[in-house]
Amino acid sequence: METLLALLGAVALLVWGVRTVRTALERAFPTQLERALKKIAGNRLSALGFGVVTAAALQSGTAVVTMVSSFASRGRLLAALGLAAALGADVGSAVAAVVLSQNVAALSPPLIMVGVVVFMVTSGKTHRNLGRFALGLGFVLLALSLISGATQELKSSETVSLILAALGEDLALAVLVGALLTLATYSSLATVLLVASFAAEGLIGIEAGFALVVGVNLASGTPALIASWSEDWEGRVIPLGNLALRVLCAIAVAPFVVQLTNLAAATGLAADNLVVFFHLLFNAALALLFLPFVETICKRIARMQPAAPVTDQVDLGVPIYLQEADLERPDRALAACSREVLRAAETVHQMLNDTIEAFRDKRLVPLIRERDEIVDSLHREVILFVASIMRERLTTEQAARASAIFEFSTNLEHIGDIVDHNLMDLARSRKLAETEFSPEGWAEILDLHEGLVSNFRLALDVFLTEDGELAEQLLIEKRRYRERVDRSNRQHFKRLNEGRVESMNTSVLHLDILRDFRRINSHLSTAAYPILEPRPAH
Repeated sequence: METLLALLGAVALLVWGVRTVRTALERAFPTQLERALKKIAGNRLSALGFGVVTAAALQSGTAVVTMVSSFASRGRLLAALGLAAALGADVGSAVAAVVLSQNVAALSPPLIMVGVVVFMVTSGKTHRNLGRFALGLGFVLLALSLISGATQELKSSETVSLILAALGEDLALAVLVGALLTLATYSSLATVLLVASFAAEGLIGIEAGFALVVGVNLASGTPALIASWSEDWEGRVIPLGNLALRVLCAIAVAPFVVQLTNLAAATGLAADNLVVFFHLLFNAALALLFLPFVETICKRIARMQPAAPVTDQVDLGVPIYLQEADLERPDRALAACSREVLRAAETVHQMLNDTIEAFRDKRLVPLIRERDEIVDSLHREVILFVASIMRERLTTEQAARASAIFEFSTNLEHIGDIVDHNLMDLARSRKLAETEFSPEGWAEILDLHEGLVSNFRLALDVFLTEDGELAEQLLIEKRRYRERVDRSNRQHFKRLNEGRVESMNTSVLHLDILRDFRRINSHLSTAAYPILEPRPAH
């Protein structure tokens, strides 16, 4: 029992070490990873290479698949290129297994020592995370050494020998056990290294080892799918495609485990090396076989999108993307905030579109006011979530993005209030027909309203893309819009001087509408400032 507990503790340390390595690199180089991911938008080979290198460094294919799925969900990456990166990530994770399975346990103490010193002495975020990376790698090597010692002691246990012997006699059972171990540890890398350790100590034969590896690959796509399930359908296409291909290949390879074992035995390699190299060859063959067809595969999966469920009542003011679990990953949390802001922006856009019609039809006023309540509710949730994000250690870019989200959400809320408390009060106070305005005055209001809606769309593009040229264009449009409002005011006073009765009757209303339009446009233009303001260097 003590030996079994020691083995379980070593496996837990292995899983924790792998996770520490991944999170340390994600936190140390978040913007570098994102920039590298943006550069793979060229072709499938570069996407495949990105997946291999990044997963080998992170020691996690799941992390890479989750990352590319998030980009695809936000429209920043084609699903086909994301699937190519996912195939590469599986290869990169297998490469990490080959490297870590070698006799490098002696590196564990110095790595842990260096990691502790760097983490304790330095104060910079990047340096501390590099210290955490060294600690995680040291934990992985230490865990492998502990697993090796525990498995040696397990050799003398008749019960363990009988259980493991059953895996060699029933390869289907071995495949199932490999899949269950992968789901339990949430790490294909940790499971493969555990299987390799068992093979190295003679607890299992090569046939059982290969069958366990097939099971690992059968289930290894599941953690990424679970992690990406909160994404929309576009974000799930990649993990679904990756899982489907792995299941298909595992089922195809499983009947030939015995034949593959005979071929591998002829190489004369040690049992643990055979296990990790089989895992590597499985994933390399999978990538080479399906890389040319990633576009077709993604299109087929995209067509499988289920119909949206029909519900009687949906509370549009409740956030659907904000998850507390994402706070550990600031980039993902900020993306979720952006998506909630987009929901609020869509509601404000509807309010603006219907504003003019509300002056003709009072029945629209309660509907527009209900929409403002939705905007207020989403704004409250977003700013609270942004505040939670900003308690984490953020890069300069992440902090700037958090501030931009906060400001844009706040300005959307202000715009909603102007429409609700000002324009809708005007619309409710009296029912107007177009003929009550002078033809010129009504045409000016319609033209300014159309320009305001156009500037709203431009401001939203600036917020989404963070593009400097679009930000400059938004400020240009702000000045042009202000000039158009001033021109309309001058024309209105000219009509008053001419004694136009329609202009006199609607003068207060005309000027109030133009004042509120100008205020809304000013709020929209603030989306440009976070993009154009110089940011401090790292």
